[in-house]
Amino acid sequence: MSALIFVYGTLKNGFSRNQLLQAERYLGTAKTKPEYALFRMSSYPAMLNKKLAEQSHVEANNSIYGEIYEVSDECLINLDKVEGTDVDLFERLSIDILEFTLMRLPLSITAWQSLQNNTAQAYLFKRSVQGASNCGEYWHNRNAS
Repeated sequence: MSALIFVYGTLKNGFSRNQLLQAERYLGTAKTKPEYALFRMSSYPAMLNKKLAEQSHVEANNSIYGEIYEVSDECLINLDKVEGTDVDLFERLSIDILEFTLMRLPLSITAWQSLQNNTAQAYLFKRSVQGASNCGEYWHNRNAS
């Protein structure tokens, strides 16, 4: 089985952790509905939905730009480890996509259904972003690790 994953930071093409997605299928770019926020946490970005933003006392009303990959279950397990889901740093959740710009169509029925439902999975930050700077809609820092 495979899933759609929305990446917005160090996992994007040309960024420091993209090698984790090299064996996966890049589909194109995407933009979320305007229900999210993106913050700079030193060397990496942190995306929050409205619920997580509320807990940090910040607003979440931006559309975030990123990339869409069709990934294997094995890749998701590895990404969960790298993103610190086991230590409550990030949580992989379904997000709402406003628009996709696809270069390829997905191969699996699961990924196709996600596209039809305008959803994908993404890693959302679970800790406070107090004191962090808001990145707006796009993560630009290619030198981050």
